[in-house]
Amino acid sequence: VSTPEILRILREKRVDATFFLLSSMISQDPEAVKQIPRQGSEVANHSIAHAALPPLSDIEQANQAISEASGVTPCAFRPPYGAVDASLVARARQAGLDTVLWDVDTEDWQSYTTIDSILANVKTNATNGSIILMHDGGDQPRPKTIELLPKLIDQLRNDGFALVTVSELLGNEIT
Repeated sequence: VSTPEILRILREKRVDATFFLLSSMISQDPEAVKQIPRQGSEVANHSIAHAALPPLSDIEQANQAISEASGVTPCAFRPPYGAVDASLVARARQAGLDTVLWDVDTEDWQSYTTIDSILANVKTNATNGSIILMHDGGDQPRPKTIELLPKLIDQLRNDGFALVTVSELLGNEIT
């Protein structure tokens, strides 16, 4: 729902990001899904509909839908809820995906977080190689994320961080 506005901010700030997509949400804004890789950001797999520990068929179907919608084949998978076990990692690998988690959670979707508390959390916890979790969509707009994003980009840059996609961080090649 907020993807176009987030893409606008990323474009203005000249930052690429990784969007872990639920394939069930692609139909809400198929143009935004196409725009993600066109402007240099990455599409990745977050399953069909956010079920914990999805089966291989879910991962493969989500990959196919994301690839068809974006023109890019994902190479990363973020498990819903961060729920992961060895079997899930093996299923993702079988689908050609690296399983990716995060080490800094902004909790930008939570009502109790504020812009200032998120900025402080990231400042305290981000290190070289960190993956910072944010949310662009779901079933509701993300005004806090939209307000936060330019401030967070500026803060991270001021602290000396280079902002890259997950695949750039991991050394994967986007096809």
